[in-house]
Amino acid sequence: MNNSVDQVIEVGVISSNASILRHVGSVCREFDYTFDSWSSLEEFMDRGPDCRVIVTNTSEFKGASQDNAAECCQAAKAICNDAFVVCVVQKTIKKEQLPFLKKSGADLILLDHQLTEMSVLEFLLTQQLKARFIPIKASELIGESWIDFHIYHLVPHRAKFLACAIPGALTSSSLERLKKVSEFYINRRDLGAFRDYLESREAESSQDLLSRCRIRFLCLCAAYADLVLLLTDQAELASFEKGLELLNQVRLLCSSLVSVVAEFEDVWEVVDNSSLGNMGSVERSTAVATYAAVFGLRMDLDSVEDVMIGALLTDIGLLGLNSTLLRKMRMQIPLTENEYAQFILHPLASVEIALERKLQMDTRLRRIIAMTHERSDGKGFPERPLPARIPFESQLIQFCQELDSRTLTKMGELKMDPRVVRAQWVEESIQDTDRFGSYFCSQLEKAWKSFNEESVAHAQAKKKALDANLSTHPLRKPISHS
Repeated sequence: MNNSVDQVIEVGVISSNASILRHVGSVCREFDYTFDSWSSLEEFMDRGPDCRVIVTNTSEFKGASQDNAAECCQAAKAICNDAFVVCVVQKTIKKEQLPFLKKSGADLILLDHQLTEMSVLEFLLTQQLKARFIPIKASELIGESWIDFHIYHLVPHRAKFLACAIPGALTSSSLERLKKVSEFYINRRDLGAFRDYLESREAESSQDLLSRCRIRFLCLCAAYADLVLLLTDQAELASFEKGLELLNQVRLLCSSLVSVVAEFEDVWEVVDNSSLGNMGSVERSTAVATYAAVFGLRMDLDSVEDVMIGALLTDIGLLGLNSTLLRKMRMQIPLTENEYAQFILHPLASVEIALERKLQMDTRLRRIIAMTHERSDGKGFPERPLPARIPFESQLIQFCQELDSRTLTKMGELKMDPRVVRAQWVEESIQDTDRFGSYFCSQLEKAWKSFNEESVAHAQAKKKALDANLSTHPLRKPISHS
């Protein structure tokens, strides 16, 4: 699909390789991303396009592969300085060349078969195109404050985000001018600064708690996306320090989110309105982890953060599966026997990926990750252990995965009230002792009662407050109860 030079091209490919062009084009058509390609670096430079993501197949270049590949990355960054550059290399490339490519502008280095045969691209494009800019509310900004981030507005006809406020003093008058724009956005890389801005003042209302919970959830999403891409980056295979740093950051963000979830009862709304749909492979993991925290807090787990980490890591093995297989699953097309045999091994593959990159996981956490799809009735996968061997946390993650799947709005399907769907699934699960076991079901029932009791108490308190306000209102007339 060709686009004029002045239009934003979401995905651009510098390659003449037919299989790469076919695969990237197929993904773009499925998710409705604009796409263009150039057969050589010279053609790309002549056109000077504006791209969001650039995939460059450096294995096609002749001569000194390192120098030519680096030149391509540098040119891509120079022409599209805000683009995410994916450098595709052959398996035979020398490992010592990879850090040089990263310094030259490559944001991610993949082997050619990772791009065309695995499911990394779908997740990458979801994060870089769908989650690149985050909407914020005018009520979250206050006059006479200092901002350390840019604020953007969307120009739909140009498909561009333009800065309408820069770091510095945000006066009341400039804020009033900003409010004339219907929607505000921040770049995902500024999430940390925006979180600091929100939390620099006391939470005085439920709206403040909602904003605080949402920003912590989004920070977790961003850190998790960085961790997932790091696990696929060939340039990072020889170094584990960054992986450990990111995992620790994810764990801290989990703890931070738990502290808000514990006091904010409407966390459902945060997940329902802030997380992406089923666009790739593992982007739902942060929603599942948050649900696990919500229920885990009411089930008195020893470590809610551990079950969240388990939920985040359990499906990363999906990235190694053939993209055709996952596309069939997204389209709800039945898998062949061979495809299903590959799919059911993905929890074990998740453990292997984490261990390969030396992420710190004890034996208990490995078991949680490996058994999130096991069932007490023996109908799960991949190993069908005795029910007593299935960790409680694994059952909780499985329950939350199904909860997320049922409440997720899907294209082409009638939108259901998530509150109704959520209640139906919980009540159904409480009765399904064959699948989850009697102990889990009893704990789930206890946790769900606490939600319902809190909701009833909250509603009653609001009614009493309203009645009290009305009874003291100067225009309120006494009611006769005779």
